[in-house]
Amino acid sequence: MSFLKKIFSRGKAEPDANKNGVASKPAEREKAPAPQTRGEEGARDLTGIRYALEHRVATRAFFENAEGWLHCVLEGKLYTVWEDIFRQNGAQIPYKPEQFGVHTMRTDRDTILVCQTLPEPERMPLCHRVFFLLNLKDQSKAYYTVEKTMGEGKNCLCQWTQEGAHANLGAMPISFSETEHPALRLMAEFRHILKISGREDEKFLLPPKQD
Repeated sequence: MSFLKKIFSRGKAEPDANKNGVASKPAEREKAPAPQTRGEEGARDLTGIRYALEHRVATRAFFENAEGWLHCVLEGKLYTVWEDIFRQNGAQIPYKPEQFGVHTMRTDRDTILVCQTLPEPERMPLCHRVFFLLNLKDQSKAYYTVEKTMGEGKNCLCQWTQEGAHANLGAMPISFSETEHPALRLMAEFRHILKISGREDEKFLLPPKQD
């Protein structure tokens, strides 16, 4: 049984608590594309490294080996992957492990949704959250980003395809605020991801009853 099937065979269907990484995944220990510089001459744009991690490294890793990458995310190793790549680019990561979180859902048709929450984005088009979708039966997969956009509290939902195309799907149509109703917002976003993926008829599994 694969790692993901083991994880979800226990009926895990409620958003999980944050998990912070303590070990790296060697397959993802690659040098990120060189970031651009901004501001003072020679200053390194740390957000350029972050952009590469969110929009290049993670997309390639997920589409090349979805179960392996989700194993990394669900085991809480993403922070260390980020830390390593910042270091390889001559910079210190400006974030803390507690700023990274992971939440999971599974449907009655073996579709797994994993939401990776990220530190507050400093600029467009960095991400508030990334959603990974993987169906364990047919191995179909999708990668969605909730990106910072213009305007206070605004964000947009985008998608990266396996071929490297980036599509803007418009504003995430969720009325719950980022801070006041995080659990309700997250559940609504999970449902919206299913809808735009053509899986709106799938139902989320309930967590197992406690004895």
